[in-house]
Amino acid sequence: MTKCILQELGCKTVFDPCIGWGGRMVGTCSIDGEYTGCEPYTKTYIGLKSIQKTLSLDNVTIYNNPVEELLGSHELINKQFDCCLTSPPYYDLEVYCDEDSQSIRKYTTYDDWLKGFIEPIIKYVTTHCTKFSCWSVKNFKTDQPYNLYDDIVSLHASYGCEYYTEYAVTKNTLTNNKASGDVTYVFKPL
Repeated sequence: MTKCILQELGCKTVFDPCIGWGGRMVGTCSIDGEYTGCEPYTKTYIGLKSIQKTLSLDNVTIYNNPVEELLGSHELINKQFDCCLTSPPYYDLEVYCDEDSQSIRKYTTYDDWLKGFIEPIIKYVTTHCTKFSCWSVKNFKTDQPYNLYDDIVSLHASYGCEYYTEYAVTKNTLTNNKASGDVTYVFKPL
């Protein structure tokens, strides 16, 4: 899906504040793009560096830091990208480890997490990504409903971006029915 999104949007340089398992990294490199991302979980970071080395991904920069700590740093402050392409952890739905670097450990309420983790990312993206901001998110429920998609839309609007389009994956099920898969929502500057 990454390759399709980047080719259709005409993007070659990608910022991914929440790398995860490396699919967007590999997809970016498949179009000879340049990829920069953050992965705070040490074990996943080591795995990503192994993928980078094994596949000889030369146009990849990975930081083993929480993104919110790097946004104003010399590493990122003067960088420009065509787009942000990411899928953030869904507050308390996706908890990958108990390291202090995890956003759920720093921000114990959803509102604090949104204000301290998600909003600074969107603020950075709207000033450092020149073409698009692409987010794979959804509203979800754990102990209570969380309107992550709605909040992402609202935060983009507050920083001067609007909904542009979306990309979705359809999954086949065991009964040969189609099921909705991940959706990546694309925002662009007004």
